[in-house]
Parts: sequence; structure tokens; C-alpha cells
Amino acid sequence: MDYHAYESMFNEVSPLGDVLVGEGNFSEIHGELGYLFLNSIIKTLGGDYAILLLVIAFLGIGILCYSSYAYSLFPITAIFLYFNRFFFFFFMGQIRAGVAAALFIFSIKYIEERQLYKFLGIIIIACLFHKVAAIGIFVYFLSRFRFKSKHY
Repeated sequence: MDYHAYESMFNEVSPLGDVLVGEGNFSEIHGELGYLFLNSIIKTLGGDYAILLLVIAFLGIGILCYSSYAYSLFPITAIFLYFNRFFFFFFMGQIRAGVAAALFIFSIKYIEERQLYKFLGIIIIACLFHKVAAIGIFVYFLSRFRFKSKHY
């Protein structure tokens, strides 16, 4: 898991005041801008790494729960399946990917409603946490195609 790498990023990131006056060190640290910015905000407010993890968990799980209740006929089942399959991987290891995945799930509404700009806005925010979220753009365009399924 990436626990120690994320902790190291948190310890290295500049406080928000330094970032706002152009003296931040984001370019020297491996990580997406949104994640580093969130680290900087937490550090500036006096939080430590544990607080950062708590904020990320609330952010990701909050978005996931909202999306499940908004989009699913069986939200408790959807949440259970997500937690059962992905929770420990995303929120206990790949925390940036967990937030990006939650944002992608949130953006599905805009795929269904064919609202490209809102969808892209959410995907761009997700990419600020993990670049892999960019794959979501292909989902929007693939959703136009109707694939035939064969029944045997």
C-alpha cells in the first residue's frame, strides 16, 4: 500500500500561504494538483496526516453514498457492493484513486442526461486527484453506442 508515500507527500508539501504567493513546492512532489492542494490546506489549518486521511475518507465516502442514493434503486446494496469490493483497496491504499472513483460514479448522472460539460467538469476535478479518471471521458462517448447482447 502507499500509506508511507502519501505520508511523505503530506510532510513535504508547502503550507497554503507559500503556495498562494508562488513559493510552493508542488512541482517537486509526485502527485496530482488537487491532492497536493488538499494536503496544503489541511497542513495550513493545523491538521496532521491522520486528519488528511479522515477528510479524504469523508469526501470519497460522502460522494459515493450520495451517488448511491441518487442513482440506485437499491442504494444500500450498491454501497455494500462497493465497500465489499473496493473500499480497502481505494480508501486504505490508493486514497487518491478512491476520491477519483467516487467522483466518476457521481458523474454517471451527467452521462445519462447527456450533459457533456457538467460531466467533463466532474472528470477534470477527479483528474486533479488521479490521472486515471481521464478514462471516464471514453465512457461518455461509448455510452452512445448500443451493444447487442447475445442470449444463449
